[in-house]
Amino acid sequence: MRRIAQVGNQFNTKRRLLHNLERGLLERSHPAVVLCLSNIHADLIHQHYPKLDRRFVATLPNGVDTNHFRPAGDRATIRQKFGYAPEAIIGLFIAHHWKFKGAREAIAAVAQVGNPNLKLVLVGGEPPEPYRRFAESQGVANQIIFAGSVPDALARYQAADFFVLPTRQDSCSLSLLEAAAVGLPVISTSQNGACELIENGREGFVIEDPQDVGALATAMKQMLSADERAKMSKACITLAPKLSWDAHVDRLVEIYRSIAAG
Repeated sequence: MRRIAQVGNQFNTKRRLLHNLERGLLERSHPAVVLCLSNIHADLIHQHYPKLDRRFVATLPNGVDTNHFRPAGDRATIRQKFGYAPEAIIGLFIAHHWKFKGAREAIAAVAQVGNPNLKLVLVGGEPPEPYRRFAESQGVANQIIFAGSVPDALARYQAADFFVLPTRQDSCSLSLLEAAAVGLPVISTSQNGACELIENGREGFVIEDPQDVGALATAMKQMLSADERAKMSKACITLAPKLSWDAHVDRLVEIYRSIAAG
């Protein structure tokens, strides 16, 4: 499918024009500075433009509105609104393109954990039926909740116990950063640029192989411990100011000053 897409792009006039414009900006003697969401993103740029001096590549992670995305004042009431039982441990998955963001792997990991109190809430506009059937085949249909699309995920974050996104590739997942700002321990992969801001074992867990369901299940088992979650939640709340729009703008100004200084 990727090869078909590449061939199709060769006949797409708009894409060719944009590609030529990009190449002209990056291959001239004094290239434009490229803003990348993460080092993962920067490495991709370098793969396509190996002659581009890395001095002209700057990282600028996504920023989060930490005035909006913050821990709940009355978490029990929010959980009750969604019908979560007091003993339920809620893992939250928010993404588009579920296949590439690891929805199946997350469901399979829930099955491996084998704890009926563990629930996985999937948020997004994907058709749920293929994943519902997969959950049935794994014997965890009653542990998977399909929430559909939501205009504002704040309440979903505040009602959950941890966030999980075993993505195969993501320059810098905004949903993961929002979850951390709310105080949710996170589980994701080394292919997620947002994890460059996360310390493995502190704010959550970073898995090397997105398709390693066993490693994902092991991380989820750790999240069954209320003490472990509380420790990681505190670390996430401490990290939140570094994820804010203020921090994002400070970094952008720093990049502009560096450019102005030549």
